Amino acid sequence: VFPAAGKFIRDLSGTIKGLAASGIKGSTSFTKLLEKTAENADLLYEYIGTLEDLLLHAEAVETSPYNQAKEYRTKVFAKMAELRAASDTLERLIPSELWPIPTYLDLLFRL
Repeated sequence: VFPAAGKFIRDLSGTIKGLAASGIKGSTSFTKLLEKTAENADLLYEYIGTLEDLLLHAEAVETSPYNQAKEYRTKVFAKMAELRAASDTLERLIPSELWPIPTYLDLLFRL
């Protein structure tokens, strides 16, 4: 997902530069799309790092299986939801030909 976001950001940047070179001014839609894509890619990257740390911490809980499960439920699961939200937003923004995994539409109607 992250590499697809990078490709889309690169493509959008080229489009914005092309518009500017063509003398087209005042079009902010591509800039806003670029900003939203970059923001969610940054969140995705941040959440992946945090999730890796939380997984290591949860695996190290040795007091009891219950306490370990509680650690997974309260911390890991919550961060996974945040990560998924950023990924879902990117899925809506990035063209399907760049998206590396089946989309919800693919899963529902095309597979």
